[in-house]
Amino acid sequence: MSFNSKEISKEEKRMSLQAWRDEFANKNVVIWGYGREGQATYRFIRRLLPEQNLTIVESKAGPSLEKAKADTIHTSCAMRGGC
Repeated sequence: MSFNSKEISKEEKRMSLQAWRDEFANKNVVIWGYGREGQATYRFIRRLLPEQNLTIVESKAGPSLEKAKADTIHTSCAMRGGC
């Protein structure tokens, strides 16, 4: 079995990013947790859609929830089950 590592053209990359923009635009987006993956997801969506409203939910109060509140814009931060 061989793997063909084809270079992705700028046009293909742009089309791919546009597909992601279309997927998230004008939707209610919730990021569950603000650990490593949650922060990466936040940065990715924020780069694609800087004005998109997002919600970050943590399962308990703590440093991740406080970091999310401090680091984010156009974002609601909440604890599962209410604060």
